[in-house]
Amino acid sequence: MRSDDEQFHLLVDAVRDYAIFLLDANGMVVTWNPGVERIKGYRPDELIGRHFSIFYTPEDRAAGVPEKGLEQARRDGRYAAQGVRLRKDGSRFFADVLITAVYRDSELVGFAKVTRDITERHRLEEQLRNRVDQLAEADQRKDEFIAMLAHELRNPLAPVLTGLSIVQRVGTSQEVGRRAVETMERQLKLMTRLVDDLLQISRLSRGKIELRRESTRLDAVVEHALEIVQPFVQARGQQLKVEVEAGVSLFCDPQRVVQALSNVVNNASKYTADGGSIEVRARRDGDDARITVCDSGIGIRSEMLERIFEAFAQDQPPAGSVLQGGLGIGLAVARTVMALHGGRIWARSEGPGQGATFELQLPLTRVGDHEPGDESMQREFRILVVDDNRDAANMIRDLLLVEGYAVEAAYGGVEALQKAEQMHPHMVLLDLLMPDITGYEVIKRVRTNPGGPVVVAVTGHGSELDREAVRQAGFDEHIIKPIVGEAILGVVRRFFGMPRRAPAAASAGPLQT
Repeated sequence: MRSDDEQFHLLVDAVRDYAIFLLDANGMVVTWNPGVERIKGYRPDELIGRHFSIFYTPEDRAAGVPEKGLEQARRDGRYAAQGVRLRKDGSRFFADVLITAVYRDSELVGFAKVTRDITERHRLEEQLRNRVDQLAEADQRKDEFIAMLAHELRNPLAPVLTGLSIVQRVGTSQEVGRRAVETMERQLKLMTRLVDDLLQISRLSRGKIELRRESTRLDAVVEHALEIVQPFVQARGQQLKVEVEAGVSLFCDPQRVVQALSNVVNNASKYTADGGSIEVRARRDGDDARITVCDSGIGIRSEMLERIFEAFAQDQPPAGSVLQGGLGIGLAVARTVMALHGGRIWARSEGPGQGATFELQLPLTRVGDHEPGDESMQREFRILVVDDNRDAANMIRDLLLVEGYAVEAAYGGVEALQKAEQMHPHMVLLDLLMPDITGYEVIKRVRTNPGGPVVVAVTGHGSELDREAVRQAGFDEHIIKPIVGEAILGVVRRFFGMPRRAPAAASAGPLQT
C-alpha cells in the first residue's frame, strides 16, 4: 500500500478540520493526517499498528460497533454514522464518521476513515430540538390554561348572575335574598383570589418580589399558614394532624413562607377526598428547617413529580374524582419562594391512589446577612461554574462576581478538571450532562483530593430517581434548572464560610431527600 500511502498524504496532509485515516483490511491504522492529532489528541507513533476501535466508547466496543462498521463498508462500499467517540485523554466528543472500502483489482486492501468533530453542531441541534419541544409544550399549556381560566371564571360568575336575578326579584329582606348575597360574596372572593394568583405568579416570574427577612419562629409560620387553609379543610371534613418542634427560629420573609406552606397544604386538601387525612410536621434538620406535608389523596404519577411545580401544570385526576378548582399556580409559587430563600421543595408519591408527601427545606442561617469582614472573606471564597452552555455559565459567573466572590467558568468537564487543579475552588456549581465527560465523572475526580470542594449539581432533571443518583454520587446540593438568581446566591451563602469538605465524607454528601 506504499503508493496508496503516498497519494494519501498528498491529498490529506493539509486538511486540519477532519481526522483522516487509512486502515488496513483488518482495521489497523496504517497512516493518518495531522487532523487526527488535533481532534483526537494522539501522536503518530501512538496509533500506527493499533486497531481503530480505540476511538470508540467501551459500550460501543462491547456491542461490536467498530467491526459492524467495517463489515457494512466491506459489503456496501461505505459506512456513515454519527455518535460519541473518545479522545486520548478519555474525553468524549460527538463525531460524524464515514468509512469507505478501498479496493485494488477487486481485492479489498483497506479502508479510508474520515472523522469530523461536530460536538458544537450537535449541541446546538439538541438545544434547538429541546427549544422546539419546549415551545410546543408551552403553546399547549397556554391553550389549556386559557380554557381552564375561562372555566374557572365562569364557575363563580354563574351563581353571581343568578344571585343578582334573585335579589332583583325579592330584595334582601327575605331569607332567599340574604342567601343569594352571601353566595355572591363568596364567589366574588373566589374570583379575587384567582386574579391575585395570576398577578402573584407574574410578579414572581419577573423577579419583582423583594424578600423582607426577619427572625421568626417556625411554629408561628406553621400556625399562620394553617389558619389560612383551616376553613377549606374543615369544609371537606378532612382530618388535620400537626406536629411542630418548638424553639426553632428562621431568618426568612415570614409572609412569603406562610404563603408557600399554605399553598402546599391547600393543594393537599384539594387532591384529598372528603374525610381524608393531612399531616403537617415541622422540625429542625441540621442547618435547615424541614416541613413535611403528607396526605391520603389521589397520589401523583412519577412523570409529574417535577412538573407539578411548573406554573399551570396539574396532574390529571383519576376517573370519577371531584376536585376543587384552581389554576395550577400554588406549587409554582411555593417553589419560587423556597428558591428565593436558598431552600427547595420536592414531592414524593408511590403513584395514583397512594397519597403524596411534600418536603419544604429552608436554611436556618441568616442568608446574606454579612458580618464585619465578610467582604474580604468573599473575595477569597473561590467558585468554579461549569456548564457547556456558555451563556448560562457566564451569567451565573457574572452574578457571583457582582456579589464579590472569586469566580471562574468552565465550559466542559475536561476544562473543569483543569481549572479545578489550578484554582482549588471552595465550591463547584456543576452541570451534570456535558458532551465530553459528565458531572458525575467530574465529581468523582475532584473528590479524590483531600479537603475537596463543596459540589452542587445543577440540572434540568429533578425526579426522585435523579435526586437519589445525585445523592449517591456525593453532591452536597441539587439545584433544578431554570435557575432563579437568588436561588444560586442562597445556596452559595449557605456554604460560605464553612470549612472545606473532609476527604472521609467524599462518598456521600449531606443532601437530604
